Amino acid sequence: MKKSKNSAFSELKKMKDEYERKLKTDGQRVLKERFKELFGAHPELLGVKWQQYTPYFNDGEACVFTVHSVEGVLLDVRVAEGLSLVDSTKTDSYDTLRVEEQQCVWVDVYTLRDKLPAILLSINEVGDELRQFSDLAQAVFGDHCEVSATRDGFKVIDIEHD
Repeated sequence: MKKSKNSAFSELKKMKDEYERKLKTDGQRVLKERFKELFGAHPELLGVKWQQYTPYFNDGEACVFTVHSVEGVLLDVRVAEGLSLVDSTKTDSYDTLRVEEQQCVWVDVYTLRDKLPAILLSINEVGDELRQFSDLAQAVFGDHCEVSATRDGFKVIDIEHD
């Protein structure tokens, strides 16, 4: 018996829906494991955050979903005397990490200096993975949002952007 065109399209839609559901659920598991590994390797790392969105305008080019601005937070927004990884004026943008509620741990710059290159390299690697598998990030967290990853899990907030 020959399938009707509607039946074939319905079957394709079911396959697509199943793929998207599986990508989201398996993606959540994979990302949780990846960040658990990252935080385990770097106890000094408090969190990682990034923005992900499809731009509204791209100067005539296709507007494509992308992971942007992957950043890490170490111990506190103010890492150490004389060393600031984030501009202190940006503390409001880190509220999703609840940095202000964390116990402040102050370390001197010499305690962290040997670890810092490895931590930054690891954050960069995670950022590259998120950008390479941006369809996974979009399936798990959505579009037009900022994602914060901490040892406690993920927090997603909606954002506005250009």
